[in-house]
Amino acid sequence: MHTDFLKTATFFGPNGIANFWSSLEIETLEEELRFFSDRGLNTVILIIPWSAFQPSAIDQTLYQPYLDKLDSIMRTADAQGLEVIWRLAYCWESEFMHDRTYE
Repeated sequence: MHTDFLKTATFFGPNGIANFWSSLEIETLEEELRFFSDRGLNTVILIIPWSAFQPSAIDQTLYQPYLDKLDSIMRTADAQGLEVIWRLAYCWESEFMHDRTYE
């Protein structure tokens, strides 16, 4: 898609940023993303809290359920003509899952 300007908003669903990945329901994803495209936006921003995607620094295994949700978001956004910007981590999130304080 070629546009002169990004028309964007952060996508975090009805449950807020801190709970987005754990509460995202794939069944409502198409409807939630349509909210943006119906309003003339061409891009959504996703917050990617890296310590939730990689909960351990020791084995460095990625959390598959969140990867699956990310894949669904990317596919659904593409089908609706939306671009996606990934914003990695939060400014206060430098620790791994067991050390987080925002939940």
